[in-house]
Amino acid sequence: PFSYVKAEEVAGAKVLMKSVRKGQSVFYSGIIVRSDKGYNKIEDLKGKNIAWVDPASSSGFIVPKAALITKKKIDPDTFFSKQVYGGSHDAVVLSVLNGTVDAGATFVNDTKGDDGAWHQFLKTPEDRKKIKMVFVSDPIPGDTLATTLKFEKAHPEIVAKTVKLLGEMGKNKEGKEILKALYRIDSMIPATSKEYQPLRDAAKLIDIN
Repeated sequence: PFSYVKAEEVAGAKVLMKSVRKGQSVFYSGIIVRSDKGYNKIEDLKGKNIAWVDPASSSGFIVPKAALITKKKIDPDTFFSKQVYGGSHDAVVLSVLNGTVDAGATFVNDTKGDDGAWHQFLKTPEDRKKIKMVFVSDPIPGDTLATTLKFEKAHPEIVAKTVKLLGEMGKNKEGKEILKALYRIDSMIPATSKEYQPLRDAAKLIDIN
């Protein structure tokens, strides 16, 4: 999502569609810990260390860092003893699992932590049970299909046909299989720029340019 926001800002991008997974066109950011470390709420992590994904990650940095400030009045820069970047969601999950860091921020598809990155990247039920979520953000709008205003003006028929095709793919078995293989998407639905304002606000709050 933040890639689209930046593309809109610097290159005149126009959002066309957003992804749907398990009936939802939004997802969340969760801060995860090992289940056996005794951390039960975000406040328990004061003075501990955390792994973010990277500075351009919506659910792995921008949204959770901003959410700690707005929802918990916690300044991550002083609350945590150390902050590192894992570089990818799977790396963050593994860092938490292996005890390299005390906590990590990653994507989650629900507010209870029943379907998160650790369920995707950790292969055994035993390892998945070693991870739990202690903080969840507000909803983040789904990742996007976008074009540019320039391209849409020059090739309106291509844009319209692409949107129609992707919309129809989510309604039949073969199309769903392709979308799932592409990016774990069930379907794509129309989206508007306005829906991504919370992400712009979060980036502005933590001064991400």
